[in-house]
Amino acid sequence: MSRLKREGQTQNKLSKTLLKICPVENSHIMMSFANVTHNKHYNFKYFAKNFRLNLTTREELDKLLVELSSINWQVALSRRKNELGGVELLTWDTMKNIAIPGVIMSPDSKVHVFRFGKSLEYRLCGIKDSTCHNLKIIAYDFDYTLYNHGS
Repeated sequence: MSRLKREGQTQNKLSKTLLKICPVENSHIMMSFANVTHNKHYNFKYFAKNFRLNLTTREELDKLLVELSSINWQVALSRRKNELGGVELLTWDTMKNIAIPGVIMSPDSKVHVFRFGKSLEYRLCGIKDSTCHNLKIIAYDFDYTLYNHGS
């Protein structure tokens, strides 16, 4: 079933309270980096000894951030996970136990995983704010060790 709105369907309107918190309906995805883990294996300190790879990876991350900030959640969730801007949903209990500053996660909390890089080899992990269009970036997975990647 398509997640995109079909012509003629009514759209859920935000309540007045929610509009005060998040004044723009169907806004593009907004991102916050305030909650990125301090675990150096899952942030950009991972590349501390390789400046060139750090720079290349950041350039690839910029491509993803530009893409995400130009679409809304409905579009992101409708894309395949192996498409730039597409998302895979995992639960927190499938991830390594890493500290996320300012965030308490329950085992069934959803983690949004976006692939990026030249061959989509890296992962940006975040949690969607329940009241708005924000994505709180919590970690990066550069070497497939943050969660079981399976097949």
